[in-house]
Amino acid sequence: MSEESKSGDTRNILRHEVREFFRFSKTERLWHIPLLAAICIGSPLLTGYFLGRLDFGILACIGGLVILYMPAGSLERRIITLMACSFGFVFSYAIGLVFSFNYWLAAPVIGLYAFAINMGTNFFRLAPPGNFFFIMLAAMSICMPFNLAEIPTKVGLIAFGTFFALLPAVIYSVYITRKTTSSTIPVVSVRKQNHVLISESAVIGLFTGLSLLTGHLFRLENPYWLPISSLAIMQGMNVAHVGRRSFHRISGTFAGMALAWLLLQLNLSPLGIC
Repeated sequence: MSEESKSGDTRNILRHEVREFFRFSKTERLWHIPLLAAICIGSPLLTGYFLGRLDFGILACIGGLVILYMPAGSLERRIITLMACSFGFVFSYAIGLVFSFNYWLAAPVIGLYAFAINMGTNFFRLAPPGNFFFIMLAAMSICMPFNLAEIPTKVGLIAFGTFFALLPAVIYSVYITRKTTSSTIPVVSVRKQNHVLISESAVIGLFTGLSLLTGHLFRLENPYWLPISSLAIMQGMNVAHVGRRSFHRISGTFAGMALAWLLLQLNLSPLGIC
């Protein structure tokens, strides 16, 4: 192959990657799902602000992320899935808090937990975001300073946040299931072969644990970002997709930093930021 041909192939690959980076993927979610998610996540935050405990509101709003697991289909399927995921959120956060007293122990625990969660979410064919937020919650809590007396309060706040999500989810589901027949709602479920699932779960567990340990060894202020970032990237379907997700995450991080800097320049009140 000539040098000119190789150069042309490289340019074509770069053009393709640039197009893929700026391409908006089609989603099956209805437009009001993001609005519903904003309500479920923002309500605990505003409640905490008006009660004078913004720190409680910030923690509770993490539980509101459970709304992202609301599936399409019948009312029963929606509610059962959300209730099961709510329990998973609470359990994940509790597991992390219980084992946060030693980072040498925390790494294998989060690795084994990531392995189990990936196996479980695939077994039950849980749609995206799948295993992500369960492992994220465990990674965040396992990096917190250990305080046995505060565990019930923190776990309760996560549970409170999931309740904030369940209430509007029920109201919305009653409305949308009456408006849309179940036969018109696409339900996609794929079960992986056992050897693929086990090897995938092992890789996720291994690198989740190693990344957390690396963060602790380098004494990072928030070491949980390493396993969360690793997990987000490993959601890719193939090597090319993983590479794109890595670039997306890096770009998104810088964009978020720029947005945070702009907000800080405005000298907004806590209510304004909320």
